[in-house]
Amino acid sequence: MPLLGAHVIGRPRVIAALQEAARDRSVLVVTAPAGSGKTTAIAQLLHDRPGPTGWLQLGEADSTPGRLVTYLAAAVDAIDPAVAATTVGLLGDGLSPEDCAATLAESLPAGCTLVIDDVHHVEVRAPALRVLRVLIDALSPGALLVLVSRRLVHLDLAREVLSGRVGVLPDRELSFREDEVAELLGAHGVPGDPQAVTAASRGWAAGIVFDALRGRAGPTATDGTGADPFFRYLGSEVIDGLPADLREAVLRSAPLELVTPGRLAVLLGLGDGDDIFTRICREQLPGTRDPDGLRYHPRFREFLLDRLHHRPPEEVADLMGRCGRALAADGLVEDAADCLIAAGDAEAAADAVEDAASTLMRRGDWDKLLAWCAAVGEPVIARRSRLRGLQIRALLMSRRQEDIALLVRGIRATGEFDRHRAENPDVAAWAAWALHGSGDLRPLLALTPPADPRRAVHPRGRGR
Repeated sequence: MPLLGAHVIGRPRVIAALQEAARDRSVLVVTAPAGSGKTTAIAQLLHDRPGPTGWLQLGEADSTPGRLVTYLAAAVDAIDPAVAATTVGLLGDGLSPEDCAATLAESLPAGCTLVIDDVHHVEVRAPALRVLRVLIDALSPGALLVLVSRRLVHLDLAREVLSGRVGVLPDRELSFREDEVAELLGAHGVPGDPQAVTAASRGWAAGIVFDALRGRAGPTATDGTGADPFFRYLGSEVIDGLPADLREAVLRSAPLELVTPGRLAVLLGLGDGDDIFTRICREQLPGTRDPDGLRYHPRFREFLLDRLHHRPPEEVADLMGRCGRALAADGLVEDAADCLIAAGDAEAAADAVEDAASTLMRRGDWDKLLAWCAAVGEPVIARRSRLRGLQIRALLMSRRQEDIALLVRGIRATGEFDRHRAENPDVAAWAAWALHGSGDLRPLLALTPPADPRRAVHPRGRGR
């Protein structure tokens, strides 16, 4: 659960509305635009709510079913470690992510609360949404699932809302009212006209908070240019006023979900990142400092990434490559693979994919593994026996029989299969085994070794 900052004010009106929306319900849905104070309000709700709690904040990379279930289990570990361990074990034993999600949901103890924040990150990922749908359907009596999102994702909850199983908090309830704006300005020690700030920000939490930090009259609701006015505000009032070297460091750190001195050193090509990290933290930029590092406010990071991607493509690619290497050095090989693929560094990405593959295979995230293989490209895979074997097993486990047959025909035509049979028989064996699912055994005969009249006995046991 995120920590509440020193300047967070109590909002009994909002907490009461949340409590009412959650009363006697299994699911609470909170949707509102970025920077509306959703996460803070839910964190405040949990402080007053009895029972154990677990919190999962989703990111763009958490859209594969196996990874989502793995992280759900990690969040549930704070509620019931035994349930979390059982879920991870079942996933590793080959149970589908959907069935694992159902088992997890059915095992949650009464009185617990599980929060999934930033659900919008998986809204276009049908496999991940199926996991969430199963989680909702199988939720044990007395447990509360809280879904927090910028948008109402397609989980088909209308019937549950009408039946009273799902509660919804309208986004207007989160808007700051004039008395709350006055209290917030006072908490930050910033003089201002609460009425004017409320009118300018329209009760938008992020606008008020950033305004309070900068002592301004509040961002305008529109600037007439079509650009995001909040982005313009962040640019003119937060970033552009920084020293040039510090501004560059902040922009280049945008791809990192967690900024650390070591990762900054790799991104910026420095021997040591401690000094620049300390300077960034000293600026009190929108974000949260915790023992692991610095996490930018999601809306602020979105702004930084938007600025960064207006730079020349080759500069962005170089930065993503550095980011990938920094993450790989910290053991975050899944995230490293995504960054290195974005950088266009196929060979380095292939190294990360091979390192991350065992984790994905234990989770059954075959689609993700195949997407990585497609992004790395056929020429790279053809040179790497291990990667080819992973690709074949992923196709086999995801039951893509036609794709397997096409692939095996291709590697036979190029001579790659014969090379694997001689040098890496495991890969050749997986390729042959993958073909048996078609029911047509004739192609398998062509893959058998040449006839050998000699008898061969492999010694084993007592000389036999």
